[in-house]
Amino acid sequence: MDEARRAAADAREKLERQNQQLSDLEAELGLLRRRVEQLETDRDKDKKLIAQLQESLNRARAVRLILLHLLCPAIGGEH
Repeated sequence: MDEARRAAADAREKLERQNQQLSDLEAELGLLRRRVEQLETDRDKDKKLIAQLQESLNRARAVRLILLHLLCPAIGGEH
């Protein structure tokens, strides 16, 4: 009987350790899911910022071309 009790106690301890391990892993999974969500949010914000910067860069390039066309004849005519 002592062996059966020890085996049952060992099985309970093993089950408790596994339950704790499962709980720890579920908590870690929750943290990782929240981190992924935050990274996705950051990525979306970065994509919007990149699009805005690209638009600004394209506008600056267009203005530069316009100014170049306006100024080049004046510079060329002064020589």
